[in-house]
Amino acid sequence: MSVLPSPTDSDQNVVWVVDGDHSFFDALTWIDPFQTTTVKVFSVYDVVRACQNAAITNSVAVDYLVIFGHGTGGYQSAGAGKKYEDTGTRSFRFRTVSRPGESLLMGPAEKALSALNGVLADEAEVLLAGCNVGEGDSGTGLLTTVSNILGGRSVKGFENAVYWWTSYMVGYLKEAQGDSVSSSLSSIKILV
Repeated sequence: MSVLPSPTDSDQNVVWVVDGDHSFFDALTWIDPFQTTTVKVFSVYDVVRACQNAAITNSVAVDYLVIFGHGTGGYQSAGAGKKYEDTGTRSFRFRTVSRPGESLLMGPAEKALSALNGVLADEAEVLLAGCNVGEGDSGTGLLTTVSNILGGRSVKGFENAVYWWTSYMVGYLKEAQGDSVSSSLSSIKILV
């Protein structure tokens, strides 16, 4: 079992962002009940700003980024809450069909993510922590697309539902590094 790096770790620059569009009774509230370690985000641009702020504040590149939000195969919310948002301003959504030269992500998400290349460490890891984000071909497409946008950095997403409020994420974790994809049974403990 591995332990999810925490923003309170002193040896790493870790950023946890949580979709800010949720009610008090939503499972996302459990991630940071006192709002001391996470940054609420309402758009894909807020994810970038959170990482930029962490890099500036700590004078070091971000080592680990976790995006907590609702998800489904090929989709991670980042400000959309439980609503399925496909404009790409409040989510990262893989586009299964695109014209030559078009982004494989909906809307401005690719442009926003590319700004992270200046603040992520070379060996940084990204976890898209929504339910089923890595599931199926769309999940693989989202993970490889985001990894390629981020210069081949490791991008992970579970292929099944995750239950943050249990303090564990368990299941098949798909990982993309560029176009290389692997999946393994994983258990990650969340320390808040």
